[in-house]
Amino acid sequence: MICQWNGQVSSRRAKGDSPILAARKPGHFAAMPRISLPPPPRASKLSAVFVLLAAFGLPGCGKEAPARVRVELLGAASTTNVLDEIMARFEQKQAVEVRANYAASSTLAQQIENGAPADVFLSANVKWADYLQQRGLVAKRRNLLGNRLVVIVPVDSRVDVAKVEDLQQDQVERIALADPDAAPAGMYAKQALVKLGLWDALDKKVVSAADVRRALIFVETGAAQAGIVYATDAALSDSVKVPVEIDPRLTSPVVYPLVLLTQGADRPEARALFEYLGGPEAAEIFRKHGFTVGDQPPADEKQGPVKKQDGPT
Repeated sequence: MICQWNGQVSSRRAKGDSPILAARKPGHFAAMPRISLPPPPRASKLSAVFVLLAAFGLPGCGKEAPARVRVELLGAASTTNVLDEIMARFEQKQAVEVRANYAASSTLAQQIENGAPADVFLSANVKWADYLQQRGLVAKRRNLLGNRLVVIVPVDSRVDVAKVEDLQQDQVERIALADPDAAPAGMYAKQALVKLGLWDALDKKVVSAADVRRALIFVETGAAQAGIVYATDAALSDSVKVPVEIDPRLTSPVVYPLVLLTQGADRPEARALFEYLGGPEAAEIFRKHGFTVGDQPPADEKQGPVKKQDGPT
């Protein structure tokens, strides 16, 4: 400690004296450093507001937005694209999340029977809707859509297929069908081939796919030289062309039943989805994708023949 005494500066102090005590001796004064403390904070009105909000909670803070209600939709594989488009529009109108699962109608029906979550089911044929109704799993149903079958070949195919009988030629080594024993598109195709007397001759060429979309892929990739699928599926692909339409009189009517399942019967959101799918807005989108809408199947004379297509569909 540097102290000043009688005009002289000394750095010495008595033994045992502390700097502070030395500074307090008569005639001494200490050159003590000043310590500046900040002024105590003044509470503002804004600070008071934050204190109150912290005590009672900010409006909306700490509370999660209510979760959107989920509806489970099961649809035949052939309805994948159109249902995705319709569901996007439905979710915009409703505070509902639609979780869709697509597969062969037979697979979906068996999943429903085994207790899979499902509120609404769109089957590609009546058989599987009947299957569920016989087991007490259907609350309400209606025939919603119709479709038709076509023969497809790869877009660059040089095989001349002008009629169904041409599938017998040697150049056609493999014919892709959805599972003819379970998947609706394959069952309809088999019906047509049996009625034409061609099944026994073509059975050995058949490549069975899990559903109609996979049958389409077989032809797109060249794994099969031809296939029989729904017209709506063929229209989605630039890799195949449609040389022949299957005469609708050769098969049972290709009808898509819409089913409200017992699981969803007591749920307003599931009922709303069922009604929306049967309404005019959804009908417009179904027609855009090539389906016919209503209780009547597409297999009627009003449609007329399908022209032979030489290029991509």
